[in-house]
Amino acid sequence: MLHVVSELPLLMGAEAYVNYGEMAEILMNTGRELVQEAGRIAEKEGVKCELKVVDGGATPVCDVIVDQIAAQRCELVVMGTHGRRG
Repeated sequence: MLHVVSELPLLMGAEAYVNYGEMAEILMNTGRELVQEAGRIAEKEGVKCELKVVDGGATPVCDVIVDQIAAQRCELVVMGTHGRRG
């Protein structure tokens, strides 16, 4: 299970954030919480998975995902959207 934290929105609107480092850390912590919860749900359903949160920096998220797919030698990729509908 992969969650990519992107700094691009922060870089493009940095004036809106008081503390860039603090906001980046909040995003990483939130990402960790998300994958841990998803991992618990998967485990409960009998699905084995590895959990990974990656700081993509200023790299486009799609490139980070493709790099991780290659690095982890994934055979199946399932992608959700924003998770706004249950």
